[in-house]
Amino acid sequence: MSETCAFPPPRNAALRWVAEIGETLPDEVQRRLRSAFFTSRMPLIFGAVNSILVALVVYGSTQRPVFLLLALCDFVLLLVRMALVKRRMAPSGPIFATGLLWAMIQSTTLGLVILSGDVALSIIVLASGLAAIGGITGRNFAAPRYAIAQVAMIDASFKIAFCFLHPEFLPLIAGQSVLFMLVSIGIIRQHRQVAIEAIQGEIDSRRKAFEDPLTGLSNRRALETVFGAMPVPSPGRALLYLDLDGFKQVNDRFGHAAGDRLLQDVGARLIAVAGIGATVCRLGGDEFLVLLPRTTGEAACGLGRDIIAAIDAPFAIDETIVAGVGASVGAVIDEDGTATLKSLMSRADQALYAVKNAEKGAFRLYDGHLLERQLQRCGDMPRLGDHPEDGVASERAALL
Repeated sequence: MSETCAFPPPRNAALRWVAEIGETLPDEVQRRLRSAFFTSRMPLIFGAVNSILVALVVYGSTQRPVFLLLALCDFVLLLVRMALVKRRMAPSGPIFATGLLWAMIQSTTLGLVILSGDVALSIIVLASGLAAIGGITGRNFAAPRYAIAQVAMIDASFKIAFCFLHPEFLPLIAGQSVLFMLVSIGIIRQHRQVAIEAIQGEIDSRRKAFEDPLTGLSNRRALETVFGAMPVPSPGRALLYLDLDGFKQVNDRFGHAAGDRLLQDVGARLIAVAGIGATVCRLGGDEFLVLLPRTTGEAACGLGRDIIAAIDAPFAIDETIVAGVGASVGAVIDEDGTATLKSLMSRADQALYAVKNAEKGAFRLYDGHLLERQLQRCGDMPRLGDHPEDGVASERAALL
């Protein structure tokens, strides 16, 4: 998992082991689970306030300064923890270290009160300790070892103190402790599994909503989301609209399974050619869109040329089938960066329509500075497969 993303794991090896979320889980699932330790603040506050009040009550009853000191330490630790949860880009080691320290403060308070022999105060701190354990299992289940370590410290503190006063109950307390920890581990694991399944279900649902199921490319909804997230204005962004030439013949000759495989390979080639920052979308059938956040007419022409060359290379469907298709590409540059996606798609489609009507296997750039709907051929670019000595096709103006 990237250490530069939000909610990174601890750097310290020991804390990293204690706070492990699950190395085999996808990065996003790990990040989402770990985020609970930063975003779930109210249980942290309520737990600290409860333990501080309990320590103050015990101090008021016994007048022992150690309990006042424990309350003060708990308050200072709360301030530190509240500051740490705001540092979402920093390693999470301090979050877990202070959580373990808080559990130690609770266990110290519990142990000292039980050893005092005061029944009333023992009942109060015992209830507080059980409430803390309930909060831990409900909040910290994402890191099982961390949660179990906190539970074990609090549970062991009053049981060890009680056995020190009443050693005759040691066998019973030992058996109860084992059963209690097994139940706690089971609850923590169950909470964790439910959370993981919920997160993975949400991720899968989002992926299906924004991903073309056949090619794995972005679908139109994803393209609209990316486009809508762009700042306005976004001058120089471009949209390329391409259509495969000869795809129907591949489907008719080799079957739809071969056609599907070819579309998947086309998607992979488009991603490789478009490069980082581009959004490649399958619009439907054999039509694709490529959205570029910022480019020039010359660069768009170069990309169009690269796309045509990439698609023109043969596709090895399997060991016995090699298919060939071509690509026609229309594009538009959003010069001032204020056009809508719908208008850019319309202009790119007009450029593609001109290619399909004229010569196929070529690139056209919509020119919005000339007459309405005027299209021009991209700077003397020969059709794929033409020989230099054959010359180039003459430009056609105002095709539509």
